Amino acid sequence: MRGGVKNKYRKAFTLAEVMVVIFILGVIACETMPVIIKSYQEKVSSVRVKVAYSLLYQATLGVIQDNGGTLSGAYDGTHDAGGKQKFLDDYGKYLQFVRTCEWSTRSQCYPNYYTLNGLGPSDPNGGGSYNEGRILWAIGKNGMSFRFSSNAPCLEPTDRCGFIEVDTNGFKGPNKFGKDIFIFVVYPDSIKPHGWNLTLSQ
Repeated sequence: MRGGVKNKYRKAFTLAEVMVVIFILGVIACETMPVIIKSYQEKVSSVRVKVAYSLLYQATLGVIQDNGGTLSGAYDGTHDAGGKQKFLDDYGKYLQFVRTCEWSTRSQCYPNYYTLNGLGPSDPNGGGSYNEGRILWAIGKNGMSFRFSSNAPCLEPTDRCGFIEVDTNGFKGPNKFGKDIFIFVVYPDSIKPHGWNLTLSQ
């Protein structure tokens, strides 16, 4: 009888054994969570840049059509109405801006940003007073922030008509190049991500 009673009960885990298991699970979580988080963040960045590129690509097709089928000679290379303002206005028709900003109000349209290696924050002027006359900023109705920089007249197929920098989630973080900030180059008949065939020094 006594033996039968003994077999009814199983030995429970001790508190020490439970703590050891919890500790092991914690170590595993610490090792794997950064990898999972990094993978998720990379996927988010990939989706963001694809959405931004698709949006700008469709807008560029419309802008090209509006300018007679090519952007060759569409902008006069100046930093006034025929240059940066026309560049902004042409895209504004398709990107549906809710706000545009000039030099004095740029911080209301575009966040301070960080480089991929963490340097910053940097003012969204893109390089100081030199750029005061050649950049305009805007916010789209989708919450994206844009920085438009017109270039010299783009006459040849490989000439760059201008640059469009996009913060894909506006003032929300991390406001970092390669994460939520990307640059696109406008050519006479296309738009491509910056660096598709160039080095950063170019």
